[in-house]
Amino acid sequence: MSSSTTRPDHGVPERIDPLEELPGVVAHHLKKYEFSRDRLSGTVIDVACGVGYGSEFLGPACERVIGVEIAAEGIAIACDRYRHDNVWFVQGDAESLPFPDASIDAITCFEGIEHFFDPEAHLAEVARTLKPEGTYFVSTPHPAAHVHGEDNPFHLHEFDPERLDSMLRGRFDNVAMFGQFRVQTGAHRTAQKLDLLGLRKAAWLRPLAKMVSRTALGTAPTEDATLDDFEIRPFEGEASEFLAVCSGAWHV
Repeated sequence: MSSSTTRPDHGVPERIDPLEELPGVVAHHLKKYEFSRDRLSGTVIDVACGVGYGSEFLGPACERVIGVEIAAEGIAIACDRYRHDNVWFVQGDAESLPFPDASIDAITCFEGIEHFFDPEAHLAEVARTLKPEGTYFVSTPHPAAHVHGEDNPFHLHEFDPERLDSMLRGRFDNVAMFGQFRVQTGAHRTAQKLDLLGLRKAAWLRPLAKMVSRTALGTAPTEDATLDDFEIRPFEGEASEFLAVCSGAWHV
């Protein structure tokens, strides 16, 4: 997960580093980049890029990718590991993007908007910097599917699908909502529905749950998942995250 702001009382931003996380955690976040990569071209800004692994992932599909991150340590790692001829990184604020008006073909912001102090200011900057035909890709965790509120102090906001959709339609003519899901067997989905007490999430039962998931239910544990173990499809009410694809920005 990328972030471009921190709370005043928490000095360390919430961030995914592929060298420190399990492969399935990285794949879970890269799925949004894979989804958008097939729909991108030209000059792309990756807002709240964290350490830059997602920006690099987009590189082969675009003329240039510019990762923007407010945290100096994140930019330092990104420049050291992931900078290429067409992948650059700059330190900047999601609410005051350092780019001219109508200069960008597409903007991605994955698991970032819930961290911003003023999401509306960010959207105003997106609308300002996008070309008239430009596209904005934004994702955020589904509050019902993740630890949130006081249990996640890094999230300054939570967006249910209705709130996010309404906010985006205040800036864009066209908003299409998608959801991200684990690819699961029918047996795995049934087992989750029957776990009314949430025992599978208990830390002391986690090793057993992983073994059952892999051997009896036919679904790889999240820690071992690959990109193919996740899918993004039109949003229908349930998802771990939802992702919006927006176009027709109002240049005001």
